Amino acid sequence: MAASHAELGFPEIWRNDRFWLAGDHVVHPSIMKHPKIAALVNVAEKAKKDFKMTEYQGMNYTIMHTEFVRERAEPGMLILGSDSHTCSAGAVGSLSIGLRAADVMMALATGEIWLKVPESILINFVGMPAVGMSGKDVILYILKELKRNTVAADRIVEFAGEGACHLSSDARFAICNMCTEFGAVTGVFVPDSVTSNYIARRRRKANRINSLYFKPDPDAEYAGKYTIDLSKVEASVAVYPNPDDVVPVSAKAGMHLDGIFIGACTTTEEELVLAALVLKVGLYKKLPFAKGKRHYVPGSLPVVEKLKELGLLEVYEEAGFTRGPPGCSYCVGLSAEKAAEGETWLSSQNRNFKNRMGKGEPRTTLQVSIYSCRWLTVLCRLFWKRNFCDCLRSL
Repeated sequence: MAASHAELGFPEIWRNDRFWLAGDHVVHPSIMKHPKIAALVNVAEKAKKDFKMTEYQGMNYTIMHTEFVRERAEPGMLILGSDSHTCSAGAVGSLSIGLRAADVMMALATGEIWLKVPESILINFVGMPAVGMSGKDVILYILKELKRNTVAADRIVEFAGEGACHLSSDARFAICNMCTEFGAVTGVFVPDSVTSNYIARRRRKANRINSLYFKPDPDAEYAGKYTIDLSKVEASVAVYPNPDDVVPVSAKAGMHLDGIFIGACTTTEEELVLAALVLKVGLYKKLPFAKGKRHYVPGSLPVVEKLKELGLLEVYEEAGFTRGPPGCSYCVGLSAEKAAEGETWLSSQNRNFKNRMGKGEPRTTLQVSIYSCRWLTVLCRLFWKRNFCDCLRSL
């Protein structure tokens, strides 16, 4: 965006309170002195000063989407971002679209954007998910059933239905986040009581009072309508290198792992909490560890504070996990944290593409939900030296 801003003659921005900036993809404290990283940080700091920004907390405060959705996006907003996972804000009923930097810069400078309205498809949720099923399980099930770059390609995915009430805002975040892997322009949940309760808990009144609650017209037209029965969702894994090559986690039980990564923007606070609780049970039962690297990256400093408040940071530490600063980390494999050539990792990130966690092949990335108790049973077959299904009953 800095280059586009220069090409336009360094214009002022439309509204400084409508510009959210975060350093997440490659910024890491251990490499801040690298010339390219230092230049990026300098551009961000200059933007804060020049534009008198009100929505900037500095580097490694949050992955862009995490705190933006938790504290800023509201139902009925049009949100434009320069990252493909901007669609995460659809979790709270925003029409949130990732565009190229030049397009975002034009909107930032003028307060206007030209969009050709895409077709929409409707995914109607029915039924109730089993205990432990998360938003990640749901989107992997959708990818398995409908496949990526097919019915959702270049379309908006609208999520609604009586079953949606069983999906938390964090679960909706994971589903909308991976609409880009689905091939969609974006995904959006019809805002409901789950949304309003979530928005009402925000710290700042200014970020609660601009919501516009809506629902589709009775005669709304869709390019396709699909029903997803949440009761059929099971703990699954996306096998390298395709997000829609989805199989039950039990199909991969026992395979060798070099590491496990819990993090990236698709991994929400509730998933980090529940993963820690399962680790806590394993530690209590004194289950022996298998060999392998263990790393987790909370999506923001407020999430870190929540884990600290719950006494869960020490659980991760006792379980042998290292913790990275809020950022994309292994999910993009471009900064200080990346997998080594030929390694096999179990990851909760949204993409398992070739070279995604770092350059070098062959590599297998298993993409999973870390929320599912069934998944965690398999995790323990892989990560601990024995199964601890009985431990799950203690949660």
